[in-house]
Amino acid sequence: MTVPRKGGHGGARPGAGRPRKTQPKPVPVSDDLDMLSLLEAVARGEIKITPLQLRAAIAALPYTHPKADTGKKAERQKAAEAAVLRFPKPVPPKTR
Repeated sequence: MTVPRKGGHGGARPGAGRPRKTQPKPVPVSDDLDMLSLLEAVARGEIKITPLQLRAAIAALPYTHPKADTGKKAERQKAAEAAVLRFPKPVPPKTR
């Protein structure tokens, strides 16, 4: 025999809980845009994209547009590599 529980506790009830988020549908973007120009267009407000598309574009940006090596450290490294070429490589001592 089943005894009814006090207060109706226990078990899932239909419609209970927080409503689920609806996922926005991906917006088609033209193929002629690269990641940098896509992000620039989003920043200017010309294109509306989903948050997932935005994260994907940000993540792909370093692979399509690498940073330029024009800093002070890069200049020093290039100068050091050029200086090394001026000196001959030392010959190791001969062992018998």
